[in-house]
Amino acid sequence: MSIGLASIAKVCGCFDLKRDAYYKYQRRETKRKLFEDQITHIVKKIDASLT
Repeated sequence: MSIGLASIAKVCGCFDLKRDAYYKYQRRETKRKLFEDQITHIVKKIDASLT
């Protein structure tokens, strides 16, 4: 089922990239977001314990 107007392959082709580069970036971004959320949780927990 396609939602967008163009496939990943077509968009990557416009930027002279391969699909695997797109998916590698996507995985890296997902890991970064998870790490950021964990840090935010820890900081909020510490902040709550100080008040």
